[in-house]
Amino acid sequence: MIRIAACFALLMATPLWAQDVTEDEKSRLRAAMAEVGCTVNNEELRVSVMEKVGVEEGRMGIIAGTMAMGDEFVEVPGGIKLLTGPCS
Repeated sequence: MIRIAACFALLMATPLWAQDVTEDEKSRLRAAMAEVGCTVNNEELRVSVMEKVGVEEGRMGIIAGTMAMGDEFVEVPGGIKLLTGPCS
């Protein structure tokens, strides 16, 4: 559970220099989040989404952080929920 919290803390604190995220990466994350019900609030879901997107943990934090800066996510107990794309 601590690892999940740390991952989401990283997600919310990703700096503005992470603008090299592609639209394809964001689309893959949106699709993966939709496949798991739009909310990631445990380690199993986090790993599943990361595998579906096909990136390493560090890159996932950059992609998700960039999207969070665009208000695409909201914090929920134990994780995050996607609010855009297929989850809007």
